[in-house]
Amino acid sequence: MARISARELALQVLRYVDEEGAYANLALNQVLEKYQPGKLDRAFATELTYGVLRSLNTLDWVLAKFIKRPLTSQTVALRNILRLGVYQLMFMDRVPHSAACNEGTEMARRYCGHPGAIKFVNGVLRNVARRIKEIRFPEIKQNPVEHISLRYSHPAWLVERWLKDFGLKETILLCRANNEPAPNTVRTNTIKITREGLAARLRKDGLTICQTDYAPEGLRISGLFSFNSLEAFHEGLFQVQDESSMLAGRALMPSSGTCVLDACSAPGGKTTHLAQLMDNQGEIVAVDIHPHRLKLIKENCERLGIEIVQGFTGDARELPEIMHNWADYVLIDAPCTGLGVLRRRPDSRWRKEPGQIPAIVQLQAEILTSAARCLKKGGVLVYSTCTINHEENLGQVKHFLRRHPDFILEDLSQFLPVGLDLEGTMAGGYLQILPHYHGMDGFYICRMRKKG
Repeated sequence: MARISARELALQVLRYVDEEGAYANLALNQVLEKYQPGKLDRAFATELTYGVLRSLNTLDWVLAKFIKRPLTSQTVALRNILRLGVYQLMFMDRVPHSAACNEGTEMARRYCGHPGAIKFVNGVLRNVARRIKEIRFPEIKQNPVEHISLRYSHPAWLVERWLKDFGLKETILLCRANNEPAPNTVRTNTIKITREGLAARLRKDGLTICQTDYAPEGLRISGLFSFNSLEAFHEGLFQVQDESSMLAGRALMPSSGTCVLDACSAPGGKTTHLAQLMDNQGEIVAVDIHPHRLKLIKENCERLGIEIVQGFTGDARELPEIMHNWADYVLIDAPCTGLGVLRRRPDSRWRKEPGQIPAIVQLQAEILTSAARCLKKGGVLVYSTCTINHEENLGQVKHFLRRHPDFILEDLSQFLPVGLDLEGTMAGGYLQILPHYHGMDGFYICRMRKKG
């Protein structure tokens, strides 16, 4: 297959996302697998793709100052060539302006063809390059929402919400954190190897390894080509998982030989962690509404050597009566808005709408009520999300406790490192992890016990 440049790889992904509504990570993986670029091209294509998608509103706002017709009236290829060019001009200091303009013009020649389009792209990009220092964002004092939205590339409705919840300084820090690349983090499969043993093994593969700050099984990996290329992955020595997600399993901390319900389990990161914590002894019922997602859990269990997980296809809002009062431990890693993991999914911030939140909150409440019935008296329930939204987190838990007086919050400080507890909430049973404070994905964890 003919090789194409990193910029062309990125353009292909952007077209899939723009034209077909594809998810960026899946489309990028497809394109990279198809063309098998070298390490440098792979990294450059990834940075371009995720950078453009992360900065869409800012790029389009800048372009609107230099073109007469709206971007939406341009072809998919042309508008994304322009976005790629402007992203390099604005955010990639190491790329010479001449290279960004010349390569953009060359892509217009290949993918648009029409002489007018080629001239148009060349003219726009060179004009932006000449006047880039003249671009001024709205003044923060006059319009903080628009300033933060455009300077840090987040939807205005989300900025407005965060300004109310966190204030100006924290909102800016949060937006900045969301624009940083997320680290590659893995959880050691302690059934097969120690964290130190895995680190040594991965260093032999030429990778840079350091331990995570809070999760005792976690490692951060730099210099990675792809997880699939590592023998240690195929041998089941680790599972890809963010550090904050590992802490949810540790907050539940099920004992060996007990019965555990994972109510929203796929793709199985937390399920397999629970099995590790149980020394692969006991029983875990992993519930998911989609059979193909349960297949992912089964594949992960087989790779990791985990034998105590049983998949169950069903709706967590309507768990069968046979499961009532069955579990010693219940984990609900609930469906959520995902506002804590925006740095991992650069296109997702533009897929979110405030109108989606009430339905998600209702879904979470129904799952909590259903799964709570499955817990024995004296049992432990951990509720977690990968969002930082009050209604889905502490607000949801308070609503649940009002309707279920047989549940009480339980001190988290005996299960999680005290260094996490910046707000002093762990003794009260919950923790909100924030990307700009903790350096991890945004995550909420709450531990409750059913009265005996």
